[in-house]
Amino acid sequence: MSEQNYVAVSFVVAAYNTEKYIEKCLRSIEQQDIDDYEIIVVDDCSKDSTYEVITRFSEKNTHVKLYQNEVNCGAGYTKNKAVSLCHGKYICFVDSDDWLVEGAIKQVYGLAETMQCDDVYYEMQSINEGSGSIPICDMEPHVNNVFDNGESFFEKMLDEHKVTVGAGHHFIRRDVISKGVRFSEGTVNDDWEFSTGLYRNTNRIIVLSNPYYVYFHRKLGSITNIANEVSLVSEIYQYISAICNDDLEPRKISDRVKSKIILYRMIELQNEILLGKKGCKEELEVVMCQLANNPLHRELFEKSKSLSVYGIVDQRVLEQAKRASEVYIYGAGAYGRDSYRILTFSGIAVKAFVTTEGGGVCIFGLPTQSINDTQPDKDSFFLVAVSERYKTEVVKTIKQKTMCDYGYLVV
Repeated sequence: MSEQNYVAVSFVVAAYNTEKYIEKCLRSIEQQDIDDYEIIVVDDCSKDSTYEVITRFSEKNTHVKLYQNEVNCGAGYTKNKAVSLCHGKYICFVDSDDWLVEGAIKQVYGLAETMQCDDVYYEMQSINEGSGSIPICDMEPHVNNVFDNGESFFEKMLDEHKVTVGAGHHFIRRDVISKGVRFSEGTVNDDWEFSTGLYRNTNRIIVLSNPYYVYFHRKLGSITNIANEVSLVSEIYQYISAICNDDLEPRKISDRVKSKIILYRMIELQNEILLGKKGCKEELEVVMCQLANNPLHRELFEKSKSLSVYGIVDQRVLEQAKRASEVYIYGAGAYGRDSYRILTFSGIAVKAFVTTEGGGVCIFGLPTQSINDTQPDKDSFFLVAVSERYKTEVVKTIKQKTMCDYGYLVV
């Protein structure tokens, strides 16, 4: 590859059946105020007019390089193929139904060059299809933390139960990815292998608090929704087994962090079991048998039951929430998000996410607001969704600020 082929940034877009959204995605990339860039788009044999929409867009923007798989191969393969076609010093991933905040990557690129890092991590904000919410974001980069290696950052996320494995959070040097960092292929969730490999090979990570990436929740059809016979539960089990046997890329990661990865994925498994996903009972039996002969992993599995976000759901609390005029979730972190999933799974609508200070960021299309800005009526209900060490403080705040009932989802 000649030097003249290199560009500053390669934007990677894996597309599948997103004819209604792909143009917005591409326009958001176009509006990043970067001159030296390319947009590598690989269409995974879309059944709608996605390919045609991209073709028309590429006729007006010569930075777009469009490719198409010969057959439908899934998200992991498609993203790996796109990466192999990149020429940029840095790579930025954007799903074809998501978008970037205007001008964000110019800020991120400048920071990456100035601070000489392998990876800039930024936050993600979510909105639902049909939501009228407008994403809010301060453009000035706010550096939350700096890590000298990826393992330290990964361990911190594991400890705080805030692991994010989506590639959309990262602005990455291409030479880091070229060390063998890949998405798993033929799976429902292709990001775990990629993220674990990324953290293993990254030296310097800048962590920003800015939500520069907008994740769009739509009802049907994205590349992550293609039919796949392998259940997510099965994949979690396979990942745990591979980690246990040193078959995956974390071979260079310390045993301490490996144990935390195993525990985190076991918690995921417990969550899948609670939600009654198909095949969970069978997978649970397999996992129990597999772990029975290893005291360390058996202990981790038992620990995952108590640490699971879902844990053992208190049905009385669910009934109480159903009777309430409005339901608020106090906590906008991982516990809050997962509690939201349980409530919606149980047919309970959520009014808003509430925190002590607020923040304005949309989660699942709902506002995140300060407790001081919340005006619940007396029949409203607050679901406390924070870690154990913050529960006492949160309950005290609810009692001081409102006259509402509250409860915990986990017994």
